[in-house]
Amino acid sequence: MGLNKTQRITVKVTEMKKLTPESAKYCVGMPQRGGGVSNGEPYYGEHIDNVKVNSILLHFAKELRRQRGFTECLFGTVQDEARNNKGQGYLYVYFTNEIYVRGVIGHCDTAVGSKPTFKYYVQAKSTYNHKTYSHRWQARLAATIDINKAIRNAKTHLRPWTTNDIVKESLGNLGDLISDSARKAGRAAHELNRDIRNAATSTGSLTNELRHLLLTDHKFVDKEVEALLKNYFDKVKNSDAENKRRYAVTLVAIDNVNQEYIVSTSTRPFNPVDNYTNDVAKYLAEGGDVRYTEETLPDDIRFKMASLSMLDFDATSDEDRFVAGLGWRESEHIFYLVDDYEE
Repeated sequence: MGLNKTQRITVKVTEMKKLTPESAKYCVGMPQRGGGVSNGEPYYGEHIDNVKVNSILLHFAKELRRQRGFTECLFGTVQDEARNNKGQGYLYVYFTNEIYVRGVIGHCDTAVGSKPTFKYYVQAKSTYNHKTYSHRWQARLAATIDINKAIRNAKTHLRPWTTNDIVKESLGNLGDLISDSARKAGRAAHELNRDIRNAATSTGSLTNELRHLLLTDHKFVDKEVEALLKNYFDKVKNSDAENKRRYAVTLVAIDNVNQEYIVSTSTRPFNPVDNYTNDVAKYLAEGGDVRYTEETLPDDIRFKMASLSMLDFDATSDEDRFVAGLGWRESEHIFYLVDDYEE
C-alpha cells in the first residue's frame, strides 16, 4: 500500500518556494546527528522550474505545459524534498497572476491494497474518487496509468479559483474576527465608560465642565438636559453641605417616675462622614446629665420634642421618625435632638 501522497491544495501562490538554478544543482542536505544539516550532494537528476523531480513527473509536467491554457503555467513546491538524486514525485501547478495554486500533479503508488500500482494523479479542489472509501487519501485523487487521460484530468480539474471559491476558503473566521473586534470595542467603551463615571462624580472633571457650561450661560439644545443639570448641581451642593455639616447631639430621656427630663449634650461635634455611633455615645457621656422639670425645660428642647412627637410613633422605619435639623424620636421616652454645632 502506498503512503499518503496527497498535498495541501489550499496553497497561495506566494507560498511557492523560491528556487534558483543554483539550488537546483544540489540535493537537500540530510539532518546530522547532534543537530544541523549536511551540505547537499550534487544533484544529477531532472528538474523543471528549478524544482528537482523524477523523470516520469518531468514528462507529465512537460506534456501539461504543451496544452492550450497551460503554456504559461509554472510548477513549484512548498518544500524542496530532493534527496540522494531522487527528485520529488509531485508538483504544484500555478499561474503568477492568480491567488491560489490550481492544484497538484504527481506520480506515485496509489494502490489501496498491498500490490504497488504507480499512477499519474491530479489533486485539486474538485477531485474526488467515488470508487474509493472517503476516509482513504486516494479518494482525493484523480489517478490513472494513462498519461493522456492524466492530461485530460489535469485540464478538467486544474481550473482557476472563482470568486466564490476564494470566498469559501478565505472567509474562514471572519465572523469570529468581527465578533472579537466588537467585543474589544465593547471592552474599550466599557473602560472609557468607567473613566467617564469617575469623571462624572461630584468633583470629577466632566462634572466641572458641565458646571462651567451652566455658569457661562451656555445655550442648551435640549432644555430638559439643562434642567436636569441644574437640579443635579443643586443636589450636589446640598450633599456637599450635608457632608460638611457638624452636629451637636442632645439626648433627652423622659423619667416618668420623677417627672423629669434627663438631658445630655455632646461635648464635641458629630459628623456622619467622619464619626461613628460609638463616638456620639462617648461625646454624650462626656457632657454629663442635667435634669429638668416640665417648668425648667429649655424652650428649644421643648419645641423640638413637640415637633417630633407629632410623627407617627407606630412607624416601623426609623426614617419615618426622623426629621433633618430636628432629630430622631427613638421611642416614646427617648429623643435625640440635633443642632448645628457652634464653636
